[in-house]
Amino acid sequence: MINTINAGVIGCDMSEDFFKTTASNTMERFNWTKILSPGKISENIAKEYPGVTIVNDVNAIVNDEEITLVIVASKNLELAKPVIEAGKSVRII
Repeated sequence: MINTINAGVIGCDMSEDFFKTTASNTMERFNWTKILSPGKISENIAKEYPGVTIVNDVNAIVNDEEITLVIVASKNLELAKPVIEAGKSVRII
């Protein structure tokens, strides 16, 4: 049985290997719910991941009770703290 995990993403451009390999993951499936991303990158992400909500405030992810896991780019480590304080799991990539 594959577990579905509602996940948010902070500061990643979604082209990293982690996101490419999740499609073939046999243990867990990620439902990319919300992505914190700026400007131009947002347009590309929206095309590649239809149904994902692009947000510009970390609180939109932190306060979403359905999101249990947040992927955080290492360049945005300071944004992991509020996510952890909200009781969510964090993966740094």
